[in-house]
Amino acid sequence: MPERSFSRLPIHLEATITYNGTIIEGELDNISLKGVFVRTTQKIPINDSIMITLYHHTKDQQICRLKGRVVRISAEGFAVEFEKTLLD
Repeated sequence: MPERSFSRLPIHLEATITYNGTIIEGELDNISLKGVFVRTTQKIPINDSIMITLYHHTKDQQICRLKGRVVRISAEGFAVEFEKTLLD
């Protein structure tokens, strides 16, 4: 497996993922400048584009929205690579 470009940080934020007109619920497990892992039972095909909306833990305050694409799927959820890094 190739070495990662950016360090991952553990994070536990609720998120909604908008995919193909559908909104699904998930929880972020870890994040880096380049991507995030989303824990969810829903599966989205690899290379499909999504929009992630992050919420404060009470889910009454939106933190940010990030565009990305699914790059890996596992039993626990899926990994997303952001269209732009958080520094762009």
